[in-house]
Amino acid sequence: MDLETLAEVYGMPADEQVDDVVWLERVGTLGHVALMKDSSIATNPAEKLVVQTFNVRCFSLVDKGVPYFRMAAWFLNSWEAMATLCGAPGPFIYDVGESSLTQIL
Repeated sequence: MDLETLAEVYGMPADEQVDDVVWLERVGTLGHVALMKDSSIATNPAEKLVVQTFNVRCFSLVDKGVPYFRMAAWFLNSWEAMATLCGAPGPFIYDVGESSLTQIL
């Protein structure tokens, strides 16, 4: 399994300026899975439409303000459940908590 960051794809500091609709479309087109910190994508009409149109599978942290080592731990705590969910087609968005997954789209 490979991990690809926005910085690797778009370069730095351009990665900070890439519109969510652009990278979400890329993720869906390639059949990748998005790990992110912004669950507001589920309520933003344009971003939600891209997730639905391109069948994007997303996992977003419940609290984007936690330190990076806790972010990693939360994703790792749910890794097996996330892998199982990725066996199904998208679109979906799950909020990832310290030890829980909650579907929000």
